[in-house]
Amino acid sequence: MAAVLALLPFHEVAAQASVLHLGAGRSGYEALQTFSTSMMAGFSYAPDAAGWTSISVGVPLSPGEDPSWLAGAAERMLGVALGPVGAGLDLSLEGFGYRDPSSGVVGMGGTVGALPALRLDRPEVGLRVRSGVRAHGAQSAGYSESRAVHHTDLTLEARLRRTALAGVEARYVRSAEGATPFLGGYVTLRHSAGELRADLGRWLGDLVEGTSWSVQANIGLARGVSLTGGAAHQGTDPLYLYEGRTSWSVGMSMAVGAGNRLRPTLPVVPRGAGVRIAVPAAGIDGPLHVAGEFSRWELVPMKRVEDEWVLELSLETGAYRYAVRDGHGRWFVPETAYRRSDGMGGEVAFIIVAD
Repeated sequence: MAAVLALLPFHEVAAQASVLHLGAGRSGYEALQTFSTSMMAGFSYAPDAAGWTSISVGVPLSPGEDPSWLAGAAERMLGVALGPVGAGLDLSLEGFGYRDPSSGVVGMGGTVGALPALRLDRPEVGLRVRSGVRAHGAQSAGYSESRAVHHTDLTLEARLRRTALAGVEARYVRSAEGATPFLGGYVTLRHSAGELRADLGRWLGDLVEGTSWSVQANIGLARGVSLTGGAAHQGTDPLYLYEGRTSWSVGMSMAVGAGNRLRPTLPVVPRGAGVRIAVPAAGIDGPLHVAGEFSRWELVPMKRVEDEWVLELSLETGAYRYAVRDGHGRWFVPETAYRRSDGMGGEVAFIIVAD
């Protein structure tokens, strides 16, 4: 387990993107004085904003001493939305395998989760409540273990000045040994150059006690290429009951594949240049309307200009989400727009206006 640095890249996986990750990192359990330093390669794929899949492999920098490892993860949001309210099921799957060259021990394990969820998403605030089951199993050298817990969490997020997010998270995990609450928070800062996120939380109660923190960043270097890095400490989790683990990693991510939209990590338009939203008229029934944070989600009509529907805006500095509605009342995101999750299993377009 000490070799499994991270199942996921530090930065958010963009919808409809295939991303290659290359880097190096170190992870270990301080109490056991067990550490591993590895070169890492990974691949993530997000067919839409409602789910993603990631796989990564680690090769030790100290051959013959540290273990090699393979890890994978996937998540999927299923559900429906009615206006700003959504309901559904969040499914997750994680797995890992490793080989310790010094002892020859081979181990493997995995975690599954099924959490029914309710969501409220508004321009200024987001709320998510989930409650379900998470289960974990692992085996190595004749030893095996399995555990299951009932997991409940609540996340409340505020969108501050359009380029920052701040949230609080509360969890309540109930196992055979007892109940364990968790309280934490996070802040995300977005800029035309990249994104920075910091998390801090603590497990409370008698069963498990420990502080968790992380700092994660990505910086856009070129079209479709980002520099990523971060560090984290995970306190003892009541599902795994392992000692706390500290890790760090640095690397690069690159969008790959002919079908990907190769664009900067965050799309940026200079303030004063104007924002132009255009949708090809072919195959789409009009009239079209746009709604977004710039209109407080009120409908704004688009104009038909030759073979396109067009809306031109003059916006102040900030980050804006929006979507387009066709003549039948169906919502969609233009094919050429940068996409992000709307928090309810769907997608919205996203754009930044910068000084």
